[in-house]
Amino acid sequence: MQPLSWYYRRLRTMSPAEVAWRARSVLRDAGDLLRLLAGHVPARHLLSDGSTFASFTPGFCVLPSRTGYREQLLARLDPAARARLQKKADTVCANRLSFFDLDAQFLGDPVDWHADHSAGKRQEPRPIQLTDYRDFDRVGDCKLVWEPNRHHQLVVLAQAALVTGEPRYAAKALELLESWLDQNPFGYGMNWKSPLELGIRLINWVWTLDLLRLAGAQPGDALWRRVRHAAYLMCREIARKYSRGSSSNNHLIGEAAGVFVAASYFPDFPRAAALRDQALAILETEILAQSYPDGCTREQASGYQLFVLQFFTICMLVAERTGQRVSRAWRERLHQQYRFVKALAEGGPELPWFGDKDDGYVLDFGEPVSDSDMTVATGACLFGDPDLAAGVRRWPGSLAWLFDGATVEPLRPAAAPEAPPLRSRAFRDSGWYLLQSGTRDGADALSVLFDCGELGFGAIAAHGHADALSFTLRAAGKPIFVDAGTYDYFTYPEARDYFRSTRAHNTVEIDGRSQSEASGPFMWARRAGARCLEFLPDAPAPSVRGMHDGYAHLEDPVGVQRSITLDTAARTVRIRDGFTAGARHTAKVFFHLDGDVRVQQVDDHCFALEHTGTRLELRLDPRLAVTCCRAREGQLEGWISKRYHVLTPSVTLVGEVELDAPLELEHEIRLLPQA
Repeated sequence: MQPLSWYYRRLRTMSPAEVAWRARSVLRDAGDLLRLLAGHVPARHLLSDGSTFASFTPGFCVLPSRTGYREQLLARLDPAARARLQKKADTVCANRLSFFDLDAQFLGDPVDWHADHSAGKRQEPRPIQLTDYRDFDRVGDCKLVWEPNRHHQLVVLAQAALVTGEPRYAAKALELLESWLDQNPFGYGMNWKSPLELGIRLINWVWTLDLLRLAGAQPGDALWRRVRHAAYLMCREIARKYSRGSSSNNHLIGEAAGVFVAASYFPDFPRAAALRDQALAILETEILAQSYPDGCTREQASGYQLFVLQFFTICMLVAERTGQRVSRAWRERLHQQYRFVKALAEGGPELPWFGDKDDGYVLDFGEPVSDSDMTVATGACLFGDPDLAAGVRRWPGSLAWLFDGATVEPLRPAAAPEAPPLRSRAFRDSGWYLLQSGTRDGADALSVLFDCGELGFGAIAAHGHADALSFTLRAAGKPIFVDAGTYDYFTYPEARDYFRSTRAHNTVEIDGRSQSEASGPFMWARRAGARCLEFLPDAPAPSVRGMHDGYAHLEDPVGVQRSITLDTAARTVRIRDGFTAGARHTAKVFFHLDGDVRVQQVDDHCFALEHTGTRLELRLDPRLAVTCCRAREGQLEGWISKRYHVLTPSVTLVGEVELDAPLELEHEIRLLPQA
């Protein structure tokens, strides 16, 4: 249960229509609870209608072709990829799974589907109306419970069954499905609580069942009817509880995607066509509502950009394979989203992260969702786009799970192409600006991403960070100055507050306050407004200048501007921070370094940086009192988080200055010649 102050703040983010909808939802849930306690389960006839897996005709095939495609898979998946797949499947067979901070975590025998194995907590399933997934003390971290229940591992087992021909992988997938059904009766426990989780699980069930069919495996009739019934109940639950209003962010996309995929695969579901059409209409609306025309997600979170890219891509493929067509607007916006990712990947294969990132993905195709080559190559194949294809450094064999060779091979160059020059570019709709020079991955390459965008999407901006006028920098394709990450949502409230605060980003903080004021773990009370004042991409020294009003509310308002100039000839980045103030304030400037960067202090204001042979020099304004914060227990500065629930030791440089009048600071980052 949240404190009453939280409910008050949350209500203030809602429109009257949303408040009315939520009131109706409370009444609906009360009625559902009474029916659940009375033993009423919808569509019981699906458990006794005599259907069998063998007689079922799926609405589509999850592979590009149902006949003869296994041979293509074997030819296009190199031995190393097949070995990785089999090793992962063997781990799952041992009831072990790696996710977040857990490595080959034993999940129990049988698997305990209700445990947070990281915190050592579990809750016996209760009616979902009486289950508070935010109550860490009682249920643990819901994300740690939900992740194994998304059933990505079932797809891995089905893939291994198809590729190796070994029946033990199919048997294990069916065993896990039956175990899950036994422990998760309809309407009980956290695994029925979130419509988004139902949507992701539905997509993984569809892929698992179809791959098992292709592998020649099949569940028994009783298990098949239970699975089919549960899949329908998930569709029904989502359709009754689609996220609305201030909550309709990536959750709504995932919910609709799950229903669309499942209702397309199970055409014999009650009201299957209506469920499918409603879900597709939602997706058509949300792809435009939740992204900018320039291709960036309105959630201002690059991890969620990759997450929803998977949903829309999978649904577009399903639509094509079922004889439906998505709109031209959908295709154009999705294409632009892939172009946006390709632009971010030019400066280095490790994407620059911003906003929340919780490692979420939809299906396991053998590459992590953060793999920029897999993402850009998928977009190239989806749209037959040679320009996207030119952005792929390494063509992953895992594309074989999505596209046939006739789609992939014409786009893959016969020889490694010449490294293209990097160019500066603006994404004005979302407020992101790239200053770039040199050649892609060359020793002379510099890529700076600068944030002049809004905090996040919708009334609560749930996944945005207080990062206005922050920057990240890659040199020679390697991350040097980075966003500190996300780390946690529910387990460590202090860390949640820190990692989305201003001081966890490469920007300026005034008087120890964040630019934007958080009012809950996924909610903001006051937002800084940022905008670009000038962008000069074609000058001899490309530059960008922006401002934000995050400190205009102070009793003595402080104006903040930042300009970044990339001197391409000198391979130098100059950062100028300008302040206006009339009373005394403390300004702090933060520089967060990647965990692989070695830092050596040369003097009070100069630092030598080195990342696997790439050397830089950072010189801070001499008026700053500089502290070098190295990772140590008991403090958060000096740590970064590239993966959810995982901390990596690093270095944070903090420069502090007192100001009571207009002031301009200047810092310089210089890329040095390789030794």
